[in-house]
Amino acid sequence: MEKRNKKSIVGYFIKMTILFFVFLIVQQLLSAIILSSLKEERYGNEALFEVIWAGLVLILLMLYKNRYIFTQKRESFTKGFKYIIPEFIIATFFLILSIITLSTSSMPINIFSIINLLIYCIFIGIVEEFLCRGWLLNEFLERFSNNKKEIILSIIFSSFVFGIIHFLNIGTGQNFIETCVQVVNAGVSGIFLALVYYKTKNIWLVVFSHFYWDFSIMLMEHNQLVDCYNGNSASTHAVLASVLSGVIIIIGYLIMSYWLYRKTDLYEKKNNKSMNYLVPLGVIVYIFGIFVSSLFLGDDDERICPVYENKTVGSDYVLIMNNYKKFEMAGSSNKVQYNYELYSDKDYEKVLLHDNIENKTFILSDIYYDYLLVENKDTYSIIIQNGNDKVLYGTFAKSDIENFDSYSKYIKENLKEYYTPEINEIYIMNEKGNDYNYVVLDTTINKKMIFDKDDKLFFIDFE
Repeated sequence: MEKRNKKSIVGYFIKMTILFFVFLIVQQLLSAIILSSLKEERYGNEALFEVIWAGLVLILLMLYKNRYIFTQKRESFTKGFKYIIPEFIIATFFLILSIITLSTSSMPINIFSIINLLIYCIFIGIVEEFLCRGWLLNEFLERFSNNKKEIILSIIFSSFVFGIIHFLNIGTGQNFIETCVQVVNAGVSGIFLALVYYKTKNIWLVVFSHFYWDFSIMLMEHNQLVDCYNGNSASTHAVLASVLSGVIIIIGYLIMSYWLYRKTDLYEKKNNKSMNYLVPLGVIVYIFGIFVSSLFLGDDDERICPVYENKTVGSDYVLIMNNYKKFEMAGSSNKVQYNYELYSDKDYEKVLLHDNIENKTFILSDIYYDYLLVENKDTYSIIIQNGNDKVLYGTFAKSDIENFDSYSKYIKENLKEYYTPEINEIYIMNEKGNDYNYVVLDTTINKKMIFDKDDKLFFIDFE
C-alpha cells in the first residue's frame, strides 16, 4: 500500500469526523427533497434512499482514488467467515425470534415490506462498510501504519468516527444520555468489524455481517410502526435501563473484539494459550444486555409501538388544512347558551379553552405542536398533537354541554392518547356525499391516518 505524507493522526481524526458530519447532513437534506416521490410500502423510502446513498459513496471512493478495496489481495469469504462467528450467532438468535414473532402474530405478513427491508439492510451494509471500513479505515492505514501502535489507533479512530456521527440522532428526539451510550456502542461494534476487515481485507465479509445483523434485528419490527417512540418522552427508569443494557452490550463487544484482536498480527503473543471461550462469553454478555433492556422496558407504555389496521376510503374526497386560527364552539345545549374558543396562548405553549360569555379559561394541554377543532352536526372533535409522535384525541357530544367548568374538565379527562409515526400535518377530510368531517394525520412514513366516528385510528388506503 502506497504511503502518503505523514501527518498528525489526531488532526486527521478531527478532519474525518467533520467530513462525515457534513456528508450525513447532505444525506438528510436529499432524503427530505425526494421523500414525496418514494414508495409507500414500509421500508420502501429507506431502501430507495440507501441505494442513492450507495451511489454517492461510490463517487466518494472514486474521487479519493480508493479502488484497492476491490483489487487488493483478500482472504476468501468462506475462510474468513470464522471471524464473524460472534455476530453471526447473535444475529441468528434474533432472526429466529423474529420469525417466531411474525409467525405467531395476528397481523398478516406483508411480503413487499419484507423485500424492502431486505434491500434496505443490504445497502446499509454496503454503504456503511464501504464508507467506514473500505474507505475510512484504509485512509487511516495508508497514512498511519508504520508500527503496530499506529495501526491499532487507526482501527480505533476510524471506528469511533462511525460512532461519533450517531450524535446526529439527538436531532430526532433521542435522549442525550442514551445517544452517548449508542455512540460508544456503535464505536465498539465498529472496532470488531474493523478487525475483521483488517484480518481478511474482504469488504464483502463485513458487508454480509452488517447486513445480516441489521436484517435479523429489524425483521422483528416488521409489524410495528416506525418512529412511534420519541426518546425525550421516556421515563427515568426507562433511560437508566437502556443505559445499563447499553453498557452490558458494550462489554460484550469488547470481549469479542479482544478475541479477534488476539488472532491478528497486531497481538504480541506471550503464550499459546487458546482463549476461544471468549466467543460464547461475549455472545452471552451481549444477549444478557438485551434481556436487561426487555425486562425493564417491556411494560413501559412509552416504548410500545402500536399496530393499526388499514381502512379504505373513497377517492372522491377533499382535504382541508388547519388554518391555525381560533376555533369557535357556539350554540345552545340543554337550554344553555355557550360560546367557547379553542386557541393557543400568546407564547404558543398551551392549548386553552375559553368561555367568551363568563370570561373563564381552562388549560387542555400544557404542551402542543399542533391542535384542531372539528365540528359536526351533533359533536365536536378535538385533537392536540403534544409530541412528534403522540396525539390526544376525543369526540364530544354537544348535548353534554351544561356549563363551562364541567364540560372543559370532561373534555380533558376523556382525551385519549395515541402513539403514531411522526406527524407532518393535521387535516380535515370530507368525502363528497358524506356530511361528516374526519380528522386525518399526514405522517413522515408517507402514509395518512384517519380517526373514524368511534375514535378508532386507521391507516388510509385510497380506492
